[in-house]
Amino acid sequence: MVEPHQGLAWLPQHQHHVVFTLAHVDHLISRVSDMLFEYTKAGPLDLRNVADGELAHVTIAGVAPLPQAVSRFVADSLTQLRAALEHTLFAEVEHRLGRELTASEERSIEMPTASTSDGFGNWTRHRSRRDLSVLHEGAELCERIRSLQPFQAASSDDHPLKVLAAHTNLAKHRAPAVAATLLGTVRPDRPSADLVGSTETERPLRPGDILMTGPLYRQEPISIFPKVSVLRPHTRTWHVLLNELGELEQWVRTVAVPVLVAGRQDLETVPPQIDITVGHADFSAALAAAGTMSAKTRAEQRLQAAMGRDSMVEIFSLHSQFKGADILIRWLESLSDAQVIERLGTIISTNLSGNLIALDAVIRSLILEAENHSAATSRDTPGDT
Repeated sequence: MVEPHQGLAWLPQHQHHVVFTLAHVDHLISRVSDMLFEYTKAGPLDLRNVADGELAHVTIAGVAPLPQAVSRFVADSLTQLRAALEHTLFAEVEHRLGRELTASEERSIEMPTASTSDGFGNWTRHRSRRDLSVLHEGAELCERIRSLQPFQAASSDDHPLKVLAAHTNLAKHRAPAVAATLLGTVRPDRPSADLVGSTETERPLRPGDILMTGPLYRQEPISIFPKVSVLRPHTRTWHVLLNELGELEQWVRTVAVPVLVAGRQDLETVPPQIDITVGHADFSAALAAAGTMSAKTRAEQRLQAAMGRDSMVEIFSLHSQFKGADILIRWLESLSDAQVIERLGTIISTNLSGNLIALDAVIRSLILEAENHSAATSRDTPGDT
């Protein structure tokens, strides 16, 4: 695929609006990821050890409530994604007809969600669209819409358009998106045949749930990773919330919009991240300032970096050159998420090579980098007067 920021030559001027709507979606998803990061960082699970004969169970005593803003920002994100589709279709119909639509024609413009070919045919033949030749069967735009329909997939319930429509129908007409905390993974921090962990639950966690069982009189460290999920209204199945938002955003941005506008998807990518809270001189200027990393990818990188910072402190504490966690923590906090991931990647790849001398050299160089950072910041900090 062509790299972004070459000007989006395939996107005509009457469709420039969709780039800014998608940037708004990216901002909304980023707000969701911020809330979820703080929620999980705080530790949403209250745990209790419960004795049971010679065994002890790690159980859920309570689950911190999700901020009410989460469901509403999720609903806003999904609604704006559907708006991006509807606005793109409306602009394309009006442009192809070369005239403004009548009030009744405007009401007939909608992105259908057909689970069968016959259902799509009924949509094209509806009397409300009889004067809209560009939406008749066989017309180029109609065939593009057809190619995006759920019935084209092996499982129509899992098709992005069907999922998006189900979410937005709920959010617009009945209630905000339904989000909850489920169990992602629970595992011992070191191998232990005596510990038995719970499998993933396909329902929200609740008090009394058992996460791990082991011998009563032995302490074993374990790691528990909850997952904040969203309920699909039409299948009643739970899906990791940021994955759901990210996959739908990517489909609309990289598949649906290009197909509706240009009839193909192997095109220069619409950039996801543009600051629309400031004015841009023109469309080219907006693209030049755009970011290429989606909100979901940025959230994944932030989580990897947070875990990486903790891991690197643990790794360095085992080295003979280690001189205290404070210096390392301040240095790690000064690095960007990408820089942390890059440095941790170097440690991991060197370790996998099996060359212990090279691994020692890498760790020594990073500890030295942390010490140099500490010395530099100390010089830059004014002394007491």
